[in-house]
Order: sequence, then C-alpha cells, then structure tokens
Amino acid sequence: MPMPELRPRLNTLVVATDFSASAALASERALRLPLAEGATVHLVHVVPERIPDRVRGSVVTEAKEQLGKAAATLEQVARSSDTSIQVAWEILEGKPHVELVREARRRKAELIVMGRHGEQSFKERLIGSTTERVVRTSELPSLIVNAKELNAYRSPLVAVDLTDEIPIVQALVDLSLKLVAPEVVCVPLLHVFQAPFERRLRSVLHDEEFDEYRREYKKAASQELTRIQGGIEARDVAIDTALVSGDPRQVIVGEAERRGADLLVLGTHGRTGIAHAFLGSVAEWVIRHASCDVAVMRPQGFQYEAP
Repeated sequence: MPMPELRPRLNTLVVATDFSASAALASERALRLPLAEGATVHLVHVVPERIPDRVRGSVVTEAKEQLGKAAATLEQVARSSDTSIQVAWEILEGKPHVELVREARRRKAELIVMGRHGEQSFKERLIGSTTERVVRTSELPSLIVNAKELNAYRSPLVAVDLTDEIPIVQALVDLSLKLVAPEVVCVPLLHVFQAPFERRLRSVLHDEEFDEYRREYKKAASQELTRIQGGIEARDVAIDTALVSGDPRQVIVGEAERRGADLLVLGTHGRTGIAHAFLGSVAEWVIRHASCDVAVMRPQGFQYEAP
C-alpha cells in the first residue's frame, strides 16, 4: 500500500467559472483533489470581449460580486478540510479560452479545472465550447468535471495510443496518480484498436482470411502494449492492460462505464483548422459523452500561441 507522501500533490489550480451549476461542481471537485498544504485554487471568470461598452461596467461589477460570493463559499469548504488551502479569484476580459490558458500559464498552474456543459448551440457543436477550446489549445492538463459524485477518485482508466512513445504514456499515468486517492494501487491502460481498412477488407476477403488478418494485427498491438507496460515506472502501483477492438470513442466511453471508472485519463492529438471543426477528436468526443470526469493532457512540447 503506497504512503500518501510518496505521491506528489497539486499546488496550483486554475478553476474556470461562468457561475453555472456545472462550474460550481467543478469548483467543489477542485477542493477535493489531492492538494498539498498551502495549495492555491485560483477561481477565474472571463468577461467576453464582445459585450457593448455601454453595459460593460455593469457586467464587470456584477461578475465581481458573483465571483466574490463563489470564492467565499469555496473558502468555507476549504476551512472545513484538514489542509491549509488558499482560494484566490480574478476577473479577466477577452476571449474566454485564450484568457484562461494565459492565466494558467501566468500562475504556473498544474491543472485547469472546468465543468462540462450540457446542451450546446449549433456554433458550439461546430467549433467547440469554451471547455473544448481550452483542451484544444492548452499545453497544460485539463480536468473536465461532469459527475455529481465528489468522492476521491478511486477507479481511474487511462486510454493510450500505441503511436505514443513511453514518455507520453508515462505522463498520462503520472497525471492519473496526481488526481486519484493515495490508496489507489492499480492503474489500467486501455488501448482500442482497429485494423487498417478493416471495414473494406471485410467485404473482399474470405472469412478465414479476414479473421487471420485481424488476429495478426491484434497480436502486434498486444506485443506493443506489453512493451509500453514494461516501460512505465510507477512506485508501488500495478499497471494493468486491456486491448479492445472497435471505434475508439465508443469503446473508451463504454469500457469506462463497464468498469465503473470515475476518472478517464487520455491524451489528445486532435486535428486543427477546419478539419477539426467538422470532425473533432477522440478526446473531445469522450468529453462530451463520458458519464465520469475526464482528464486530458496534450503531448509534451505542444505550445499554442494566442492570436
């Protein structure tokens, strides 16, 4: 059984709020993560840049009042915990996703925490919500809170891509261990595979040929997953593996539900530009459809430059 002090705890979080019920849930979740003594939770609200000048002053004043109340509520929750947690708050103005990423960088935050909104407008379905834009543009890990259950995470599931090198998978495992309860001693790695041109080949190959083709591809994927498993370092933690065929988006969400996972952790290599706008990415699809919370990490070296 690992000792709590053997695992790093979070010191600095940025929590986005638009004063919705979803954002309030994200704020509460932030305080229940494994936080270090003296950790700071920065509660941030961004006033959109397109508000008419004649009402901007009133909007900013109202936002400050609401944010102050939200921070006071969090401070009360923090005082009831065993750790000395600081709650800070700030009003920003501009494009919400750009300002949130900038603030997280400025604060050297280890995690951006956001709520996942329910119904989306046509524009949001096309180009993404603020939450999805932050995930798409931030090099920092993001936690998207959806589940109303706020107990400590005890059942993580890490989805991995076999095109990733071991350091990327290691970073995903490390992120999961920062977020889960100290007593968690097993982290499962899930890879969802599809043999290339599987649908087309099913119609042109004989059944035996097609089955052999899939078996060979699955064997190669299994060997690669085992290699990655062997390269992961996680003190006093078992790394299990699971290999499942199918559509990665649907299988990841389905496996999380089947296993009773309370936290999904995955990386994102989403498309950019107009292709991304229409097609999205596995990570963003999972964020929209998973019933549990989702933590997302960009590849090392990713850097978004705001316009």
